[in-house]
Amino acid sequence: MNGKVCVDARMLFSSGIGTYLQKLIPRMERSLQMTLLIKKSEEKWAKEHFSSELRIVDIPIYTIKEQVLYPFMIPSCNLFWSPHYNIPLFPILAKKRVVTIHDVCHLAMPHFFPKWKRVAAAFLLKEAVRRSDLVLTVSEFSKKEIAAYLPIAESKIQVLANGVEKRSIQGVHSLQELGIHRPFILYVGNNKPHKNLDRLLKAFFLLPPYYDLVLVSSEKDLPREAPHDRIKRFHQVSEDRLCFLYEKAKLLIQPSLYEGFGLTPLEAMSVGCPVVASRIASLSEVCGEAAYYVDPYDEKDLYRGMKKVLENQELQELLIKAGHEQEKLFSWDRAAEKLIGLFMQEGFL
Repeated sequence: MNGKVCVDARMLFSSGIGTYLQKLIPRMERSLQMTLLIKKSEEKWAKEHFSSELRIVDIPIYTIKEQVLYPFMIPSCNLFWSPHYNIPLFPILAKKRVVTIHDVCHLAMPHFFPKWKRVAAAFLLKEAVRRSDLVLTVSEFSKKEIAAYLPIAESKIQVLANGVEKRSIQGVHSLQELGIHRPFILYVGNNKPHKNLDRLLKAFFLLPPYYDLVLVSSEKDLPREAPHDRIKRFHQVSEDRLCFLYEKAKLLIQPSLYEGFGLTPLEAMSVGCPVVASRIASLSEVCGEAAYYVDPYDEKDLYRGMKKVLENQELQELLIKAGHEQEKLFSWDRAAEKLIGLFMQEGFL
């Protein structure tokens, strides 16, 4: 297969975008000649996990410096792929450009963001769709949102759903060594306003005191209720440890007000963890009939949903069985194959 592909991989450990890159790049390397732009601090990890040529680009993301210097560090290539909307605004040595826009939360829920973030995101999103030859997104919901909020035809947008893969727990773990001594509910995600962590905490404290809440999230900027003996916090965990937490949790709670996709419910389903999720379009698309849905704007409904699943073993078993069927619909191998096929179909390679 002819053609060089350059990928901006500087967000290799940035939440969902990082997972997206970590899972797709090794599968793309099997067929494509690739160059990855990475941070110096991530070079050792990238050398161990990728076979592509690496270029160090140590420029802070979302800065003027990034826009001034970044374009000169992108090599001559057939295709430049940005996995996020922080695209280079100046000309680059690439024949074609592709961008992935995971969601348009800044535009759809502007009240959650300060004005400068809304303005910056709106500008970069508009430039991303204008300057790119193809726009990728992760769900039909996000495709409709992008077309609704940005000046782009739906025909220019292609849906490339995230995948999930079977995980196995390596090494020895115990809940005790993690400081977890009671049955627990699991939340995996950051504390951005649309993640709805405030309401989740209010709902959680309505549950009986023999349950803990385990937060796999950034420790900074957590709600005031979080420093509590029933709350266990993990800033970052390995894939192996996260898999262990999914497996041991009584349920995963996904209380978001807005999502482009929603990968954590699928990860939970893949190891047999029941899922309680917000009744919003993107999560319904991803989870299908395999989640118990609640109103994310009503903490009492969040509480009732968690309580019902916790206390109903038959419902737990139904959700686990449905979850295993649902996760089969999503595959990183199929996502990578589709992505390479799109690049070929569009004549980029």
